[in-house]
Amino acid sequence: MGQLPKLDEALDRFDDAVKQVEAAMMRAKSAESQADASQGESQALREDRARLAAELDEVRANAERLTDKTQQAAEKIASAMSRINTALGE
Repeated sequence: MGQLPKLDEALDRFDDAVKQVEAAMMRAKSAESQADASQGESQALREDRARLAAELDEVRANAERLTDKTQQAAEKIASAMSRINTALGE
């Protein structure tokens, strides 16, 4: 009967070791899930950044066209005012 307490003790240690392995596996699985979620978020952010960069390029191109058109309109107005002033003798 002297063997039973040792066996119980060994089984308890074995049970504790199994619980530690299970806990470690759960932590690893949780870390893997978090890494997957982070990768998904990172990919979504990269896609958003690319979309926003394309939109920004488009807005800049539109702004440049508007600036050019504004400059052309100002030149035409100045030319028309000059012709009017000439016609009025000023």
